[in-house]
Amino acid sequence: MKKLLFAILLLILSCKKTVESVDCAGVADGTAELDACGVCDHDSSNDCVNCDLISHLSLNMIPQYFYFIQSPNQAFYYFQNIKIDTLNIDHADWVGVFNGDICVGARQWDTSGYCSNDQYPDETTCEAATINAIDELSCEESGGSWDEEGATCFATWTWSQCNNGICDLPAMGYNGDESTEGYMLTGDVPNFKIYDVSEGAIYDANSTEDISPWNNLSSYYVDTSLEALISSATNCR
Repeated sequence: MKKLLFAILLLILSCKKTVESVDCAGVADGTAELDACGVCDHDSSNDCVNCDLISHLSLNMIPQYFYFIQSPNQAFYYFQNIKIDTLNIDHADWVGVFNGDICVGARQWDTSGYCSNDQYPDETTCEAATINAIDELSCEESGGSWDEEGATCFATWTWSQCNNGICDLPAMGYNGDESTEGYMLTGDVPNFKIYDVSEGAIYDANSTEDISPWNNLSSYYVDTSLEALISSATNCR
C-alpha cells in the first residue's frame, strides 16, 4: 500500500513540472531562430531571403518576394536608369519598393520596344522610316501610321511595358485594411531592391539623390539612377 501511495505521489509531482521549450540553439525558452539560410541566431538583419520562392517562377509573374497587395492609396516613383555595378539591368529583371522589409510595389523593368518595320531596332530610326502602303487601310494593316497630308505610311514604335522607356514604380499605401498593414504612410521614405533574373540574386539599391517621402496620389521623378552593388546580393540559387 505504501509503495502504491509513493508511486502516485511521484506521478503527481512529475505532472506539475513545467515543460520547457528549446530554441534552435538548444537554449531552454530561448529566442534564437533559423533563417532561410539555416543560420540560428538572434540577428534578423542577416536573415536570408527564402530564395525558393522566386527562383523557378515564370518571368511574366511577380516574384513572390516582390508580391504586394493593390491599394487605392498609392504613389509612383520614376527613375531614369536602374543599374547593378554601373550596368543597366536586363528587361527581364524586377525592381521592388519596400517600406522597411515589407514589399509595397514592384515592376518588371522592361524598357524594350519594337518597330512595325523590324529593320529598325530603336524608336528614332523606326519613326523616321516609311512602310510601302498605298492607302490608310493597308498602312494600318502593316502596323503603320498614315500621314494623310503626305499620303505616306510611317512605321510605328511600340513599347513592351514602360512608356517612353521609363517605368513607373508603384508604392502602395496603408488604407486601413489589415491586408495593407505596414504599407506606406505620409512621410515614409521607401527603400528599393533589384531582382536579377539571370543571376538569381536580389540586391539592395540606392538612389544617387535623396528619395522624396511618400504622399498619397503623388508622382516623383528621379533624374538620376537607382543603383545596386553586387556586394549587396542575396543569392537565390
